[in-house]
Amino acid sequence: MLANRTKRLLFLTLKLAFAVGLIWVLVHSATLNMRLLVDLFKQPFAFGVVLLLLLTMVITGAWRWYVLNCAQNITFCFSRTVFVTYLCTALNYVTPGAVGGDFVRAFYVLKHASNKKSAVLLTAFLDRLIGLWTVFFLMSAACLVRFSIVAHQSQLKYLFVTSSIASLGLLVVFFSMLWVFSYVATSVAWVKRLSQFVWLRPLFSFARQINLFKLDKKIIAQCVLLSVTSQILVTTTIMLISSMMGFPLATFFDFMIAACVTQIVNLIPLTPGGIGIGEMAFSHVLSWLNPSLQAPYATVFFAYRLLGVLTYLPGAIYYSVTHRTAVRILPAAGELLVE
Repeated sequence: MLANRTKRLLFLTLKLAFAVGLIWVLVHSATLNMRLLVDLFKQPFAFGVVLLLLLTMVITGAWRWYVLNCAQNITFCFSRTVFVTYLCTALNYVTPGAVGGDFVRAFYVLKHASNKKSAVLLTAFLDRLIGLWTVFFLMSAACLVRFSIVAHQSQLKYLFVTSSIASLGLLVVFFSMLWVFSYVATSVAWVKRLSQFVWLRPLFSFARQINLFKLDKKIIAQCVLLSVTSQILVTTTIMLISSMMGFPLATFFDFMIAACVTQIVNLIPLTPGGIGIGEMAFSHVLSWLNPSLQAPYATVFFAYRLLGVLTYLPGAIYYSVTHRTAVRILPAAGELLVE
């Protein structure tokens, strides 16, 4: 166990060092201007609006998760859902790479619904899948709106094609999965033949949950609408931050494309939370969309990340105080998930 802990610490240290190196490159290439961050605190009203938008994103994400939980008859009230979502968002922002927010979120739900492990895992899976699909879909839709620019930039054409294929591919995978699991869950012969294998029983339980869930298309539509709302809030917040810092404003769809690309790039596990990589991607995409606008746009997303930390820091402090160390929750959550 000590060896594993040392290895995790070493990987985290290397990721942090890489992130610091990327930030140094961005600063010295004039893509990131730290001095502009002071401008954020000179406009208290706009600053408050940004914090309010960031909190609204938490409520929107919690609502989507609450809808999925209700669809699986998981008893977890909305106020508690918002609270846990806030805590998990805080962990993802303040301690990126240390404790997975989704993992902790599943732990909290399993404490109240330990007999519905497959249902809890399904809601977590669908929540992630719907959110990811929405990002790819909105990216491709925004590229279509700005196709007059996209068509003349090879990099943007690649983004458009990739996002379109990804959004269609995720739909195909999702509905194929529904069909396969529906067949497995309803086929008595298959169940009898394969249920003798103990390691396959969780799969059958998961398949039955999906088979029950897929009947209500309104739930999927509601979750997609909430995901779209979240992305609109993200784009609006970034645009407001850009305005507060005095940057020449690009169009709403330009910011949406850049924000969607950055959210995907942030998933690359080279740095904690994609620090540095996300800022670099955001700046490049806006530069491709607006070649005439020369500005350190990496500063905008860095400021967005910084304000997110300030907004969610109380949640991280609360979590660290109530649990003392984030590590304590992981073994307990692991036991609940594998039982």
